[in-house]
Amino acid sequence: MANPIAVLVDDDPQQLAEASSTIIEAGFKLHSFESVESALPFIEGTELDVDLFVLDRKLPMRTGERAVDELGDELFRIVSQTHSDSRVIVFSGHTDFDHLQSTVQGGGLVFQHGDHRVDRVSVLRKTQFDKFQDAINELRELIARFERIEVAVDLDRGAHQKRVLRRIAHHYGASSISAKALAGGLTGAPVWRCELVSPSGPIADVVAKAGNAIPAAGGLQDLLAREAIARRVEVITGLMGGDVVTILQLAGDSPASLMSLIGSSDARAASATEALCVKLDSLQRLPATSVTLRDLVAQILSWDRFIEQLDHLGLAIPSPEIWLSTASVMSHTDLHASNVLVCDNSPVIIDSDENAYSSALRDPMVLMLSSWVHPDSPWLESMWPSVEDISDHFGDASFAAQSPSPEWYACVSKWIDARTSSAREYWSLVMAYSVRQLRFENVRESATLRGRVEAMVRLAHRHVTES
Repeated sequence: MANPIAVLVDDDPQQLAEASSTIIEAGFKLHSFESVESALPFIEGTELDVDLFVLDRKLPMRTGERAVDELGDELFRIVSQTHSDSRVIVFSGHTDFDHLQSTVQGGGLVFQHGDHRVDRVSVLRKTQFDKFQDAINELRELIARFERIEVAVDLDRGAHQKRVLRRIAHHYGASSISAKALAGGLTGAPVWRCELVSPSGPIADVVAKAGNAIPAAGGLQDLLAREAIARRVEVITGLMGGDVVTILQLAGDSPASLMSLIGSSDARAASATEALCVKLDSLQRLPATSVTLRDLVAQILSWDRFIEQLDHLGLAIPSPEIWLSTASVMSHTDLHASNVLVCDNSPVIIDSDENAYSSALRDPMVLMLSSWVHPDSPWLESMWPSVEDISDHFGDASFAAQSPSPEWYACVSKWIDARTSSAREYWSLVMAYSVRQLRFENVRESATLRGRVEAMVRLAHRHVTES
């Protein structure tokens, strides 16, 4: 296992040598610099997870130039912004120590578990080398505890994701964590189902989502019944390369994704989806109003990206100001079938952080279209739907009847019909969602899948421009 990363910036040769020795002996891989100019490219550009920064407050811009506090303060500000959950130790002189300690000391926590708390920022005098050694060793021992945790994953994961999973396990006092990727949708954020085990037995079965911000309160988490959505129970931060992990609690045993059921049990998938529709239709829907095509498309992707892709396909750009009717409701916004788990035959929604008021048609349309373009789709290698199926039958009952899961498709089609405010809204959403899929790697790299998505774009484009 690779040593954790540390960065040292200090222009004093003696202190640089002593601090370097302490950091390396503790077991860190060290990147050291003697000026702000030499350190900035690494600090701002590295993709490595840096656990520790040691900064002298008084630094020169270039080696050999005069060192000043203002440059050290600016470097500290940059580190705080670009490496928000790293441990930072700042060396300060005697004259400004008290002021600096009162203004930046603490800065939140990089770790808290019970009574064990590790401040994010510490300010030390240059003479307090014993405290520096203690702080370095404390951090390295904490990371060593992460490293001792066993990680079992469904696919090979990089060092960063394994650190995140170990951080989750340590939070729960687990000795091992088994993680299976559940989804990666509009945000691309990893979502895992995690089984946590201690030496004495199982601890918990949770869903964990890694993002870059603490999720906002409210939305579907507050509006839906408790059994309808995986509840956000806590947030884990610190020593994860800037990631923020949201923990969602599951109810029930042996949850399966709706996506897997679509491919294995049509009747069960349809039954779970009917229950899902009932839960989401309990939310109050706003009356239909008129919006422009530009505004509806903006719910899915930017207008500039939208017209760029249409132009690439040789399609005329529709007027952004054409009107269409749509009703709004609080929506998941990325309701592909891997974001629905079926627990004890009841659907449970996960990964709802991006929920927002959106077209009432958006969630059911995403649920249908994603079922054959999402990387987890059971039909990526299937002959269905062919370009001809899409061109001749999409939007008709015959399309669902021809699918490998006719009961499920009929159920989603019925939900789409119930939530459609206008034909122009229907085809505009189909076009916007399909255009967005053309940016994803699995679509770009598969001639078959790309052909299907392009056929959907062309079909929807024709309906919109002729309406």
